Amino acid sequence: MRKVTIHLSPKFLFEFIPNEFFKTCERVEGKAILKYDLGKGVKIVVSEIHMKPGFMIKDMKIPPALTLLDVLEKKRNKYVCLVKVEYSDEKLEFIKLFDLKNIIFDLPASLSEDKLSFSFIGDTETIKELLKLIESLGPITIDSVQKYPLSELNIFSPLTERQQEIITLAKQTGYYEIPRKISTEELSNKLGISKSTLTEHLRKAENRIVSSLFKGI
Repeated sequence: MRKVTIHLSPKFLFEFIPNEFFKTCERVEGKAILKYDLGKGVKIVVSEIHMKPGFMIKDMKIPPALTLLDVLEKKRNKYVCLVKVEYSDEKLEFIKLFDLKNIIFDLPASLSEDKLSFSFIGDTETIKELLKLIESLGPITIDSVQKYPLSELNIFSPLTERQQEIITLAKQTGYYEIPRKISTEELSNKLGISKSTLTEHLRKAENRIVSSLFKGI
């Protein structure tokens, strides 16, 4: 797994951002991703909004796709906000470029008048695929590429490498969706193992994750 942080021009977004937006707002930085559902076209994030001197957040011309849910903290010209982003508008269909199941979007992420930056985690081939898609939006500058073992994702830390592989594939192929998009038998065939072995791996992985989440309770 690799974590990649890239920069590109935000010009492709200017069709959707009011002209007045950057007259009052200096930059927006993502601090936490609380929900990211590209299928439904919704993202909920905690963002740090830096206003230009002399302006308050009430002066900001908010793009139609954004809803300011709450201001959590204010310090001088910096506002920590809960923001909902909706991609349901047909004009924002380019967002679907990023709908790759085995990509995890991460921080840092930021937007200013001159630069859009964001990060994502995935395997080498999927990252290459995503970068080709993003290139259709404009030239890319790769800021950093780092090794990112699954063990660094806290939820996976209690698992063996084999358990990580199996439970990740199960999630990617829709095993945990309701209704399931893949049966136990189909998933075991993909992995080249028996149904009983698959079930045992998943049961142990799930138990370790749950035990880790409720450790100390």
